[in-house]
Amino acid sequence: MIAVAEDGSIWGWGENGNGQLGLGSKKSPLQPVRTAENLDGQHVVKVRGGKAHMLFLLDDGTMYACGHNQEGQLGLGETGKDVTIPAQISGLSHIVDFAVGHQHSLALDAEGYVWAWGHNDCGQVGDGTRKNQPEPFRLPLEDIEEIACGRKFSLARAKDGTIYGWGDNAYGQLGDINRLKSVYAPEILPMSGRFHSLTCGNASCFALDAEGKVWAWGRNDYWQLGDSSASEKTTEPVMVQFPESFSVKTMDGFNIHTALLTQEGAVWQWGACGHGQYGLGKRPWRTLPIEACPAQGVISVAVNTYTSYILTAYGEVYASGGNWYGQAGTEDRISHYVMEWTDTGLNLMASVWENPQS
Repeated sequence: MIAVAEDGSIWGWGENGNGQLGLGSKKSPLQPVRTAENLDGQHVVKVRGGKAHMLFLLDDGTMYACGHNQEGQLGLGETGKDVTIPAQISGLSHIVDFAVGHQHSLALDAEGYVWAWGHNDCGQVGDGTRKNQPEPFRLPLEDIEEIACGRKFSLARAKDGTIYGWGDNAYGQLGDINRLKSVYAPEILPMSGRFHSLTCGNASCFALDAEGKVWAWGRNDYWQLGDSSASEKTTEPVMVQFPESFSVKTMDGFNIHTALLTQEGAVWQWGACGHGQYGLGKRPWRTLPIEACPAQGVISVAVNTYTSYILTAYGEVYASGGNWYGQAGTEDRISHYVMEWTDTGLNLMASVWENPQS
């Protein structure tokens, strides 16, 4: 996990076997430590990780990357050697947003063009081939204002509402195009014009409609669509069933569970919970979201494969879920599961870490 403090300092903790935390080494810290110090003072506005690599976006529109690079997922023009200190991705400028899959990425520039690179075995880069792309490639799309990545597929939404998709489609995450086979270049999806605020999990998609309702489609073998359906996959959007109405602020997904943050600061999660990532003190399996997590005043939420994180209005970072690499930020590595929201000791407002056990 990596987080950026209010003063611009960057903090990382957890699995670092490929140098993805930017420490300059492959040591995995069990609690938050200062990292990616070559980017200090350069105003990182977004950081996001894939399976074992990390990307950074600076406010000047440039991007940096570190971590595993066997499939060219760092976009540095070469493959193979891990990178343990963030390096600049050449050929990218005026970038305003990016999205990360497990081993591929998309970047959106200020003119509405989309760039892609990385692992491409299912066509997730979108260049019409299955060959890995180690440097950014500009897709033939225009006027794009939103991008999203799943494990091995990609989405982009244009200003006119058209939604494009490409890559893996084994679970119907791209709709019913190509008979659930992979798509190697962007195609218009059947749900175009209906949704915005796209979010992807492993092989599932989530989006908001004009009324603020949440819809989902794709993989559902762990009930990650949140509609109580027994179907393992669906190509048609289904409504996520919440027991109450609220205004959605953000959604985040990565593997087979999803988190949603309301404008009121409540966190809802659904899908897999075998590692306690809901923060409920237990490991239930949820076919649909039936109660908010026991946390209030939350201003940001993020999830990775087995762990969830929340940021409070006071700058405090809490975690719940898998912890065998210290990804929950506790010092006790023996605690493989942290099933209640646990203070990592990191305060992003004060830009300090203090041992919560002292």
